[in-house]
Amino acid sequence: MNLEKPTTCEDSLTFLLSSNVAVKEDRGILSSISRQLNKKTALTDRQYALVKTKLLTYKRFWQSNKIDIETVIGNLKYPLREIDRSHWLKILNYNDQDILGIRFPFNKKVIDRIEDLRRMSSDEKGPLKYKDNTHYFNLTPKNIFGLVEIAERFNTKFTIHKEILDVYNQLLEYEANKDDYIPGVYNNEVKNMPEVAVTNLENEIGKCDYDTLALYFDRRFLYSFKHFNKEDVDYSVKKYSTEAQNIIKRKQSTHIVNRKTTNVNDLISAIIEIKRLPMLIVLEQEHAHDMLFEMHNAFKYIIPENEMTVLFRKDGTDPFNDYVKNQKLNNLVDKDTKIVYISNNKLPKPLLSCITNKTWVPRCSLLFNGTRAGFRLNHVGGYAENMDLRIVYDDVQTGLWDRIERKYISANL
Repeated sequence: MNLEKPTTCEDSLTFLLSSNVAVKEDRGILSSISRQLNKKTALTDRQYALVKTKLLTYKRFWQSNKIDIETVIGNLKYPLREIDRSHWLKILNYNDQDILGIRFPFNKKVIDRIEDLRRMSSDEKGPLKYKDNTHYFNLTPKNIFGLVEIAERFNTKFTIHKEILDVYNQLLEYEANKDDYIPGVYNNEVKNMPEVAVTNLENEIGKCDYDTLALYFDRRFLYSFKHFNKEDVDYSVKKYSTEAQNIIKRKQSTHIVNRKTTNVNDLISAIIEIKRLPMLIVLEQEHAHDMLFEMHNAFKYIIPENEMTVLFRKDGTDPFNDYVKNQKLNNLVDKDTKIVYISNNKLPKPLLSCITNKTWVPRCSLLFNGTRAGFRLNHVGGYAENMDLRIVYDDVQTGLWDRIERKYISANL
């Protein structure tokens, strides 16, 4: 191949690569830079230094081609491209919303750490992700802590906003003194919770001791408890029935119970055992009669008929309506009501009034056939899904996608 002798550093790179004399270790990076130059994107100062170093290692090649490489590489076809190498972590404003921005020149290891943090924040909806060497995150304590930790491990010193460092140092204080800040149960004592919440818990399930600790653990999603002694919880949970243990130890608010392996009477007994009444039961409109019959027969020898009610009817002369009337399940909802049945397609006005006035507040909800009907995207779904214990009683074999938890929930087989 006859090539014109190069007169610039950039042309020398092309000449070397075209001659196929570059060793494998050099060819990758030099080819990458060459592709950049083909797009007429100039070298940065660091790329220029790298290319000069690499070219000078092939002195015999240049001598054989009678090229004064030391002179030629001093000439540039394009002026060097200036790179903003600033490193900072700031609070920025985007559409009147404060967000976090971390900026640094390309660094694969740091980007990997950034992406790890982003994956841990995958449930967050942020306005931006990346633009102009800047990565954007929601302004949350978790993200502040993670980004400052990344910045502190970076070789080049970051400029970090004072407000961010203040929050970070406060987070370190929380981490070092969890007992003084983290809500939870410490040696059977509820700490770092509002007094009204402690009073509500004691009125509902009794003072915390080794017998009731399991019930406090069961309410951890409702009260955002973050600390428990695992050995103490395990000891307390063992005192409860198998199905009650399964509910207590659930990993999220939604708890799937396989109706093929769990008798409805065992499920009801567990709900009562862990003091989860009153309860909202959502019936599927198409199969409401069969579902009501099954649940009512499980409850009617335990709960007085005047403490249960059905707040909907079916059109026409449906057997469902006769069952409600004959079993005297057409009661008003009041503070003594233990079970309320509703349809999955409409939130009844009497219940809406109770919600508004807080005259009846369920402690859990139960849904049939979660994989088929699901918590629909209506007021029923919105109301039921806000509860910290949502039981799905279904014949699922594996599990279902929970849109509130934003993850796949495995069935309790």
